[in-house]
Amino acid sequence: MKVTLPILSAVAYAITVDVNNKAAVKQITSVAAAKVASYYVPTGPGKTADGKGCFPQHTVPNDPTSMTWYECGLYWGTLMDYTKITADPQYATTVVNAITLASYGPVASFLGVDKNAAAMGGKWNDDIMWWALVPLTGAQIYGQKQVMPGGSSYLQLAINSYNDVWTDWSDECGGGIYWSRWRESPKENERIYKSAITNAQHLLMGSVLYNITGNQTYLTNAKVMFDWIAKTIVLPDFMTVDGVNVNLTATTCPKVGPKGEIDGVYTSESYISGTIAGAMASLYAVSKNQTHLYYAEQIALKALSLDQQNGIIADRCDPNCDTSEVTPKGAYIRGLGIIYQITQNQKLKDTIKSQIQKTATAMLNTCDSTMACNSASWSAPQILTPNIHISINNLELLNTLSIIMDGVTDAPAVPPTQPPPVAAADTTDTGSAAGKFALGGLLVALASIIF
Repeated sequence: MKVTLPILSAVAYAITVDVNNKAAVKQITSVAAAKVASYYVPTGPGKTADGKGCFPQHTVPNDPTSMTWYECGLYWGTLMDYTKITADPQYATTVVNAITLASYGPVASFLGVDKNAAAMGGKWNDDIMWWALVPLTGAQIYGQKQVMPGGSSYLQLAINSYNDVWTDWSDECGGGIYWSRWRESPKENERIYKSAITNAQHLLMGSVLYNITGNQTYLTNAKVMFDWIAKTIVLPDFMTVDGVNVNLTATTCPKVGPKGEIDGVYTSESYISGTIAGAMASLYAVSKNQTHLYYAEQIALKALSLDQQNGIIADRCDPNCDTSEVTPKGAYIRGLGIIYQITQNQKLKDTIKSQIQKTATAMLNTCDSTMACNSASWSAPQILTPNIHISINNLELLNTLSIIMDGVTDAPAVPPTQPPPVAAADTTDTGSAAGKFALGGLLVALASIIF
């Protein structure tokens, strides 16, 4: 195959990149990261930020200008993963400023001071975990002691988030963490649902926290979580379900599908299988228990056989997914990148590589030279207005392609050296340390860089 170092041709919404060439992949991934980063303007003319580390949030079905809080966690996660994979530090300051604002600075919690109010306000456990994976990756990049602008370390923010979510573990259904934090919600699904994704995210966090700290509690909890997921969420053929409803009057808990199907057609969307596979592989990396790896590999192989069309990764709703939010396949692909680094199963590695490369080629056929892309579906291209949801998934895909082609760069990225921008006033909590941190006019000095 002809080796082409630069990106060669750029025609409107169709660019050609040699996905077998490391330099070409590195270059286009950098362009994709720049496109993702360009959406967030924290201050000044053209400001797009909400002053709390996210974008203004609203949801209108099939409105690509919509944004939800959990998507901001995915947004920053793609950029932090990019930093780790490539050692390119140029977005590190923006990311740390945002997660410092979102975690209320010195409070170091995405729930803030009043956790009950946060729960009632819609901050669910899976949302928190998407955000929490960002400082967790920061701790992997910069080390346990590296301090963020608010005074907390990346590691401490990750630990606090892990602990916040663990409080919603209960013995009903044999264990598992609730999806919503609001047990008194008038909505039944918020009171009784234990979602697969929340528990998979927590398993991933626990495995990585043990790897960073050596604290046995994280490993013990992760093993308990693995057992619950394997028994409750994973089906005999290694497909996964979306979650279970807690039934206090029955001995079993009904399995639930992504659209609320009860003990019927209830297989989950791709992001759940991908996250579970990545989490179980991460557990194997520290436990060396072959059962953990076996489950991870079989779940990944099953998902790879299902969540594709002609070898191109696809959501089950493609090409008719709701355009108001990011589609599931981005987080699925992130999980594939994790297991690719750990498994020695050559069939699995070859399948992941083949599908990622073929999918990347299809995705790039919908993009211009700035990585403005007009299709959320890669298997059945659409004609959409380029938007942030599309860009997030594109970077997830190219991050994983970068892992496959060049591994994760060992050289550490340069730690951020700037304090967070002044935030807009938060009128909901002005009396606490968290509220004062979020008030306009307060600037928290960056703590010393510790290696």
